[in-house]
Amino acid sequence: MKEGMEGMATEREKPAITLKGGAGHLRLLIPEGLPDAELWSGLEKTIQEAHHLLENGRLVLDLQGRPLPKDFIERMLAEVVWKHGLNVLSWVSFDNEGLGLLRKAGISVGEPASSVPEIRHSRSCQPLLLERSLRSGQKVEHSGDVFIVGQVNDGAEIVSAGNIVVWGRLQGLVHAGAEGNTASRVIAKSFEATQVRIGRLFSTFDSASPWYGKSVLFAVEGDTLIAKELP
Repeated sequence: MKEGMEGMATEREKPAITLKGGAGHLRLLIPEGLPDAELWSGLEKTIQEAHHLLENGRLVLDLQGRPLPKDFIERMLAEVVWKHGLNVLSWVSFDNEGLGLLRKAGISVGEPASSVPEIRHSRSCQPLLLERSLRSGQKVEHSGDVFIVGQVNDGAEIVSAGNIVVWGRLQGLVHAGAEGNTASRVIAKSFEATQVRIGRLFSTFDSASPWYGKSVLFAVEGDTLIAKELP
């Protein structure tokens, strides 16, 4: 009997990736104690099993106390977020240094507000023209070109399968060619954003960038995202 009890005492419940419902969003819990060898296969399995929930859901990535070095963040983006087209509302972690890297890349961090932001989503391939500004928390998704006549404020986001043109000040996040079209372009009349994405490529910027406050065109040449000042 003693031997059986000792055997039971040595058994430990393995940490597992879990998906939970929240207020207006889903939360993907990624335990810090999960070995790296099991992490990526576990994420793939969880996402595949819950694809019907994640397809149109807004997701919080809760990484708890897991360290978030740059290579881990890049792999999470490439192999999890972008690969499966996840609509990530925010990243949550106890790793302040990692959260700093995410902020610098223009990625939302911290617990989301309880209110659900306005989201405009369109499956049409026709160009989308919005003659208004986007405030923080607003997101536009479109399967064609997007033209904004107004400001895209910090915290706003535009995701387009085609080109993105902002005829005003661009401070928020833009992702052109979101379905992999690297021939897409981003044009901003006044560029003040911290990140630009085209296809699976992205670059980060700050106020010391030579493009800050200027009219700029972003494009992909080879495997590099380049910027050109417009006249």
